[in-house]
Amino acid sequence: MPLHVTGLLAGLVVASLSTAVESQQLAPELTGFMLTLQRTADGVAATCEAGCGWQSAIPTTVRCTTRKPCLTVTDAGAGARVSAENASFAVTVDVSSTGMTFTCQRGCAWKTLTHDCQSATPCSVRVSEYGVNRAKPAKTP
Repeated sequence: MPLHVTGLLAGLVVASLSTAVESQQLAPELTGFMLTLQRTADGVAATCEAGCGWQSAIPTTVRCTTRKPCLTVTDAGAGARVSAENASFAVTVDVSSTGMTFTCQRGCAWKTLTHDCQSATPCSVRVSEYGVNRAKPAKTP
């Protein structure tokens, strides 16, 4: 092969490899988590089922009628003033008269999700790194 063709092929291989490396670096790192978020009459209640250091049967409840975002949920905690800076995942929650909007700051395969509560208050939804799922039905005695 002539030298200029060999150099061209080598350049294409290097360019392809660098593009593949850049693509891998841009892909978000997913963190396994499962949250149950419930819109209440005046805010949001959050319970972490998996992936958090604060798992609890008692939800963290935040009142928020005008504050945006209402709630930030991370692996380290949930609340109105929780920092997402060093979290493995971070999701903010906003409430409206029709439902809830979730924005993932890190650790998810999605950026923004919405859940329509219709007229039900409270309404619950399960959110994971992959999206929205219906909340588990309440256990009956």
